[in-house]
Amino acid sequence: MYNLGDSDIVEMEKSTSYNLKVDTMTFILNKDGNEINIILDNDESFHSKKNEILVILPSQRITLNCKDIKEIKIMEIRKRCFEHPCSLLSNKDYLRYISGLSKIHAIPATMESINQFHSLFDKMKRTDEVVCDIDIIECSNILVSLLIEVFKSCKKTQQSPIGVISRKVLEKIIECPYERWSLSMMAKELYMSESTLKRKLKSEDQTFTELYNFARMSHAKKLLLSNRDIKIATVAEMCGFNHVSYFVSCFKKYFGLSPLVYKKSLC
Repeated sequence: MYNLGDSDIVEMEKSTSYNLKVDTMTFILNKDGNEINIILDNDESFHSKKNEILVILPSQRITLNCKDIKEIKIMEIRKRCFEHPCSLLSNKDYLRYISGLSKIHAIPATMESINQFHSLFDKMKRTDEVVCDIDIIECSNILVSLLIEVFKSCKKTQQSPIGVISRKVLEKIIECPYERWSLSMMAKELYMSESTLKRKLKSEDQTFTELYNFARMSHAKKLLLSNRDIKIATVAEMCGFNHVSYFVSCFKKYFGLSPLVYKKSLC
């Protein structure tokens, strides 16, 4: 059994077979349309023969068989990228929303996703540990972008990592994060009563507040990342907050540090 954690990175350039123990989220880049067969520990199989990035969820063993390949890159994401306070993935909700996925999922290997993969691959390939805050932030930002593609792909194939109603609520908020959403507003958008929406969300182990905060805090961090000169008050307004102090309180409660401290860590 080959443990990816021993080196984090595997580059293969010939026909081969690997038994892999996947401890954390792992990505496989099949850029040249190589023939790849993956057998899961429950004997289910997955076949890839086109340009795509395979996303393998953690805590499983797989057998990877490759035939007549030019190049395959396998990358296991270090746990530090999920656990560091500055990581966009430090909040458990990010992984919660993909926990319902199948053990392996594929996203198209577009020019953008390939560039994102290579950027992340180069950072993960370093022999020294990724300890710099900015490295963690950049890595987690790329991961979020790739996971958003997984989410979009799930939507197209009707495979939802979260409940149907929860997904609809999340999509509405993401479309207009600056809106001052309320349960009653969302219920009207979804053509149902407040009590019905609340009941449906509860059946999916969610609440409107949880989804609303998740979407707003995600948007806040992205704004801080994309524009390091942006004012905290502007971020608060663009995330639907009436008061800056309440935004700061929510941000700190959600991520463990204030938006100002987070912003300074980017410099």
